[in-house]
Amino acid sequence: GRLFFFNTESRTSQWTRPKDYDGEEPELTEAERRAQEADMIVDEETRKRKEREAAVVQAYLKEVEEHESRMRDMETKSDSLTTSIAQLQAEADRLRALAQKNADERDVLENQRDEFIGASA
Repeated sequence: GRLFFFNTESRTSQWTRPKDYDGEEPELTEAERRAQEADMIVDEETRKRKEREAAVVQAYLKEVEEHESRMRDMETKSDSLTTSIAQLQAEADRLRALAQKNADERDVLENQRDEFIGASA
């Protein structure tokens, strides 16, 4: 049979030796020793794979954060441009109205001039 560990307090059993195990080290058969070594190799490979995967995820998260930051900057600039455009449109409307008022006043003055010249002749 294969060696397993049983926790009498929690009533749980497991195949791998618990980290806080303070009992006697059992004598392992050659097959159990090889199986334990294989488990340790698999555990180490799994740990390294998880570390690599975590590093990839962290790199992606950093990239996403950088993209989000750039997007916020663009949104701020876009909002600023939208405000500037609205201000420029308002100024253009004001200048068009002023130009129209000036044209109307010019027409009035030209008519008055023509009337004055016609009356003097």
